[in-house]
Order: sequence, then structure tokens, then C-alpha cells
Amino acid sequence: MSPRTARLQGSRWFTSYKGTWTAVSRPPWLHALVLWPHGDTWGGGGRFVGQRKVALWTGLPLTTHPDHPLVGLEAVSGSRADTGGFFLNDHLPDKEWSGRDRAGEHVFTSAGKLLRRRGGRVIELADFNGLTPDPQPAPAWATRPLPPLPSRRKRRRAR
Repeated sequence: MSPRTARLQGSRWFTSYKGTWTAVSRPPWLHALVLWPHGDTWGGGGRFVGQRKVALWTGLPLTTHPDHPLVGLEAVSGSRADTGGFFLNDHLPDKEWSGRDRAGEHVFTSAGKLLRRRGGRVIELADFNGLTPDPQPAPAWATRPLPPLPSRRKRRRAR
């Protein structure tokens, strides 16, 4: 490592982003619409528990970064156990990532493929091995802030 690179290593820890963070974006783009800085590597992440409600897996105050404010979502603190986050420990051979889809089914990646586990069977959803990444900036629609949530009074009436 060059002396210049060594000086920069870990430099994000001393910014307002605190080095580690959890963010919400519009896939496949990774532009942070809402961002919660952490400053540690012990936790982070979360799970959508409603259409516009996210449970964050952190004990820290739910304070967003000033450049990525909380708009259009409701954020609550929750543990992995409370929000169904322990499925990540399922025993799957060569699993690289694991999660749940909108239907609550187990999806995971392995060897360049996106797979679903349904019952005892593994189903291939997509094979990305023949593809080459082509990084592009996020389009304008993917960087637009989320629309605000309706007021609490309007949400109660809609139920």
C-alpha cells in the first residue's frame, strides 16, 4: 500500500457517513434515498415489514444522514428475531447471500446464480455467469426522493 493510500484508509470513519451505514435505494441502482450512518461493523441492515415501513437492525438512534433524510418511509427499530431475520443461517451449500422475496420464500445466490428454495427443492431463477457488469450512473427516476407518507389522520381513515 502506498503512503498516500495508507493515509486514506478508513478515512470515511471521520466523515458524517461514519464509515458504515444502512440505506434504502431503488434496485438495481444503489443511490441512497434514505441513509442511516452507524459508525461500527456490528450490525446494520434491516427488513421491510410493510409496504412503506422498514425495521432497522440497530440499537442506535434512528437518525438519518442530512443529505439522505427519512421521507416516504416509516422506520422502526427491530431485532433480527422480531423481523424474521434469522433465516440467513439456513444450511445451504456454497451460499453467498440469502434473503426472502416478497412472497416470503427463501432466495439466495451461489456460483453466479440466483436461486429459490421451495420445500426441499432448489430452483434456478437466473444465471448471471455469462454477463459482464456495465456500471452506469443511476437514472433521474431512481434518485428522486420517495413521495411523502400520508398524514397519520389520513392513514387511519383509509383503514
